Formats: sequence, structure tokens, C-alpha cells
Amino acid sequence: QVYSTIGYLRNNGFDPIVINWLPKDLEEGYKKFHPPVQIEEHRKFIENNLPLTELCRTSAEISRIIKTYNIEAVIIGSDAVLQHRTFLDRVIITRRGIKLREKRTNLVFPNPFWGSFIQELDSEIPIALMSASSQNMNFHLIKGPLRKRMGNALLQFSHIKVRDEWTRKMVIYLTKGKINPEVTPDPVFAYNQNIKEQFTKQDITKKFGL
Repeated sequence: QVYSTIGYLRNNGFDPIVINWLPKDLEEGYKKFHPPVQIEEHRKFIENNLPLTELCRTSAEISRIIKTYNIEAVIIGSDAVLQHRTFLDRVIITRRGIKLREKRTNLVFPNPFWGSFIQELDSEIPIALMSASSQNMNFHLIKGPLRKRMGNALLQFSHIKVRDEWTRKMVIYLTKGKINPEVTPDPVFAYNQNIKEQFTKQDITKKFGL
């Protein structure tokens, strides 16, 4: 998704850079649930293909990176960036009792995906949510002050588009109808058009004897 987006921006005359936000708890989760060989291949792909900033752990570090690199606009997305797990969402009932899912930074509002760094910037820049998804988050559980805070966070964005109808309804709900975003496809669907430096069909058939 990121690679396809970078390709699109480059093909249209922009100079994209990827803000390398990786909170410690998310990094530890990757190591816990993914085999080392997958993590290593992912690391190599990122280093070889993505124009990364230095590592950011917090919203404050993201805002500093934006200033340091003189970033003129930010795109957040696509996919599962508009999530918030309430307490009820985290409850798992098993035969042995009740467990709680881990409370990770990327799954709990507020976080940088929700624009938590915006207030720390010295000046306004366009910040967009692109083909964002809530992963079927049970947004009807969000009530009262939290709903207002989440709605206000969305209102900070210059532009919002979502990946699915469920997320569109969530944005409408949280903003009380002030934002009714368009549903747009995941950038992976345009990968072949966006990424020029890829293998041809002939390369693949020859390599794998197809």
C-alpha cells in the first residue's frame, strides 16, 4: 500500500518520504506474532524500497520530523488506521475465563493515525486520510466525550476518504454528519500502474518455469 502510494506520487512529480512511526508496543507485537524470517524480509523490503525518515516513537517525534524535513503535506493511510478498541472490544471469553486483548498504541485513540501530532506543529499543512479503514470497529459503542474528541480529531483533517461503507458510516457518526467521506479503493489496486520498476510477466514466467 505504501509502496504503491509512493509510486503514484513520484509519477506525478512529487518527492514522497515515509514517516517511520513504529511505537515500541507495536514493534514487540510484530516480533511476538510473526516468524523472524518474515520480519527480516519485511525489514529488507522497506530499507530497499521506501524513502524512510529516522525512527519515530511518539507524536512529538513525528511533529519534529515534519519540521526537520520541511514536509509540506501528510497522507495517512491506507487501510486500518482509524481504529479504537473499547474495553468491550478487548474482552475475549474463553472456556477458562475472560481475557483482555493487548492495548496497543495503533489500536487506541488518540494516536498519530488520528492526527495526534497536528496540534504540535508550528504551522498548518494539508493532512489527509486516504482510503482509511476502521476494520469494522464497533463505533456505536463510542459515546459522550470520547465521541466528541474523536469527531474533533477527524475535523482537523484537510481531506478524508475511506475504504469501505462501514468506515464511512463511522466518520458520519463521529462527526455528527459534518463529514460524509467518499469511499475509494485501496492503492494496491493501482499497483501495476504506480510501480514502474517491477518484474514483467515474462520475467516471472521464466523465473518460476510457468
